Amino acid sequence: LACLFACLIACLFACLLACLCVCVCTMGIYSLYIINRAGSLLFCQDYMKIPILSGNERLNLAGLLHGLSTIAGNLSPAEDKSGIHEIETSGFRLEMYQPVTGMQFVAVCDVKQGSLQRFLKTCHRLYADYVLKDPFYNVDMLIRCDKFSKNVQAAVDTLNS
Repeated sequence: LACLFACLIACLFACLLACLCVCVCTMGIYSLYIINRAGSLLFCQDYMKIPILSGNERLNLAGLLHGLSTIAGNLSPAEDKSGIHEIETSGFRLEMYQPVTGMQFVAVCDVKQGSLQRFLKTCHRLYADYVLKDPFYNVDMLIRCDKFSKNVQAAVDTLNS
C-alpha cells in the first residue's frame, strides 16, 4: 500500500511539474480546482499564463489528487483525517482546503506565495453564497456561475497584485 501511495504521488508530481516547470510565472496563484466529495472536477480556472492541460488531463489530475488525499487521510495516525493539506516542489506549491462537506478547494501557486488557507476558505464561502444559492445549479454539476467566477477572479487579483 505504501508503494502504491508513493507511485501515485510520483505520478501527480510528474504531471503537474511537467506543466508548471515550463512556465516562467511571477509569484501568485496559477490555478484553482474545485473537486466534489466523489472526486469529480467541478471547477477549474487558470489565472496566469501556464501550459494548458487538456480536459482529460484535468479530470485525471482531479481524480488522482482526490484519491491521494483520501489514502493519506486513511493512513494518517493523527486525529485529523482530512488528507493532504499541502504539496511543495521546486517549481510550484499545491495547497488544499477540505471543509466538512468533503469538497476540496485546491490552489496551485508559486513556491514563494504565502499560505492560501484564507483564500481557499473565501472560495468556499463564495461557492456557498453564489453557486449553491443559484436556483439553476444542481449539486455536483459543473460550476457555471458568472458571479462566482468574477468574485473568485477579484480575490485572485488581490493576491496576485
